[in-house]
Amino acid sequence: MHPAERYTLTGRGKGGLLGLAHAAAEITLTDDADGTILSFDAIGKADGGIMRLGKALIGNSAQHVIDGFFEAIGRQMGVEVTALPPG
Repeated sequence: MHPAERYTLTGRGKGGLLGLAHAAAEITLTDDADGTILSFDAIGKADGGIMRLGKALIGNSAQHVIDGFFEAIGRQMGVEVTALPPG
């Protein structure tokens, strides 16, 4: 038996006048002495009115949603999730 080490999470949404957004994340789980390290690489595409909001605003909003997603999973599993600073 091999424990799960890698997942792909995808999603898309339609925001009416804001247009469409598509995203995918490659999630990797790595054993660590203090627990499990979850890391991910994400890509996203958007079209329509959402692009007029600006790349920085969209990127910051996406990071907030991603952090919230993994924090919610952590709460359900009864573990602490700590987001690392970008970079």
